[in-house]
Amino acid sequence: MIDWITAEIPITHVPLAHGLIQKITEHGEIEWETPCRHNVTGSWESSIAIRSTGADGDGLARYLQFSGNPSKFLQGHNVIGSDNLIPLMQAAIVKVLSIVGLDLTWQEADRIASGAYKVTRVDINYMYSLPTQSDVVSWIRAAEYSSRTRHGRPQSKGGTLYWGKNSRRWAVKAYSKFDEIKKHKLPDALLSSGLAEYSEAKLRLEVVLRGMELKDRGIASAIAICEYGVTRLYNEYIKKIEMAENMRLSTDKMNDLPSRLLGTYKLWCHGEVLSESLSKATYYRHRKELLAYGVDIMTVRPSTDRSNVVPLIRVLEAQPCSTPYSLQDYCFPSLISSGNKSI
Repeated sequence: MIDWITAEIPITHVPLAHGLIQKITEHGEIEWETPCRHNVTGSWESSIAIRSTGADGDGLARYLQFSGNPSKFLQGHNVIGSDNLIPLMQAAIVKVLSIVGLDLTWQEADRIASGAYKVTRVDINYMYSLPTQSDVVSWIRAAEYSSRTRHGRPQSKGGTLYWGKNSRRWAVKAYSKFDEIKKHKLPDALLSSGLAEYSEAKLRLEVVLRGMELKDRGIASAIAICEYGVTRLYNEYIKKIEMAENMRLSTDKMNDLPSRLLGTYKLWCHGEVLSESLSKATYYRHRKELLAYGVDIMTVRPSTDRSNVVPLIRVLEAQPCSTPYSLQDYCFPSLISSGNKSI
């Protein structure tokens, strides 16, 4: 589902009066100024941040910057939602404009309906079923020590695991939606919906794509993202996570290890940082050979066995959960017939 989007919507309008941030020089001259963001709150107390940008030379703004979670704004939750980007955004934009009192020309409405506007960030996520809720927590803990991307090893904060947390281009994060709901409860009207129960034992993996990455890939518009394929785009970045099962080898497999690798493997089992104790050539040669046994010595193994009963790689290769029919009433009505609703 689309979980967050930042976009510049081409709407010519009188600039919204929500204040300015200015930088004033020591001589009292305005060096630059930018409009403040304004949070538009929907009926579910979920908000979208907007601000006027661009000038047409006649005192009007050319764009309305839109930033937020369209699914949550429309539904009051983001447990389930849609990956059908253009109609999802169209519904959210129309609702925002009705609240702030802006009208569209037919040309502007046509651009929104066709996705002809700039996107500078999009977050896409799907959820995967695991046997139990404890397996979700174990998977995240194990992935902290048994995975990496080109950004290096992931960082953990507040129960969420981040690959490329501070990257200006792209990132991936993993977390338990059930635990998030326990911390930040659903609106009262949705407490009996079954959404919280449905999220139990589900692992959520989310891809964050920022402006530099979208621009360099030539998909910095809503229509370009949709033509490329939201799910296809998501899968490409999930596959960038390198994972070895990194569990202790069985006795039979250990007996199969060449003697030159056995000592390296045992040191890794005890949590040794092998890149510091082996020569560079030996380190990379042993890593390549041990990968054939499902062991990646580049990911430091903690002295305590944190491996999960659910193999890490198996989850990444699994199909995301589909939306249960019983919960479709909790998706925004105009998106139910899209055929693209996903978790």
